[in-house]
Amino acid sequence: MTTYRILAIVAIVLVLVIGLIRFKLKLFKKVYVFNYIKPSAKKIVKDSGMMSIIYEPNKETRRFISEYSLSKINKRKFFLAKYQKIYKQIIYFIYVYDRNNKLIKLIEVKDAKRNSTSQMIKLPKKTKSVNVYLKSVNNEVYNMYAIRPITKLRLFAASIMSSLQVFLIVFALRNLILEFYNPIQVESFLKSDLNLTTIIYVFLLTIVFFISYFLIALILNGNFRKKGGTLYDF
Repeated sequence: MTTYRILAIVAIVLVLVIGLIRFKLKLFKKVYVFNYIKPSAKKIVKDSGMMSIIYEPNKETRRFISEYSLSKINKRKFFLAKYQKIYKQIIYFIYVYDRNNKLIKLIEVKDAKRNSTSQMIKLPKKTKSVNVYLKSVNNEVYNMYAIRPITKLRLFAASIMSSLQVFLIVFALRNLILEFYNPIQVESFLKSDLNLTTIIYVFLLTIVFFISYFLIALILNGNFRKKGGTLYDF
């Protein structure tokens, strides 16, 4: 086995190791602002082909939403909120959980100048319970995010790791290509200006990739910070 083949294998192994480290660190893992709290049921309403469970929101939310219900109609599930009054605008998050209290969907509801109830919001079939948290009422913000924005340090770490992987992949390809040439041609190439130029270009490519990756990640994360997200599917 030649030196170039060994170097290529080492580079590929390092790419896999970095990938494993990234997976373990979970740099882009979603961190939710609120954890599951068992909702407080007030009463159960049954009608032909429909069953609704009325819940009482948490103390903060209850100032603006007096109650909400989960209804099952013809095997489909719906959410309906009852407001304390008609607001110019009310925005809130619905954390949707299954029977194992696992988050399966996160919805942001925006309601403006409707009546005293929300529209019927369709929920996944696996829905067992929901938690409701205010985002804002009449432009007064209570909870800006449902999912915490990713920190710049995590974005920087992800950019560095991705850039290293790109560099190592190009390095591995370079050595695999050299493997197909005879030793005299390889030695001539290594001593030539073309070899130095290639190294510089690869280095510059890695820097450009790092800057691009980091800037795009910052922009996307910045947009997320401004919007707070609209709809999160799992």
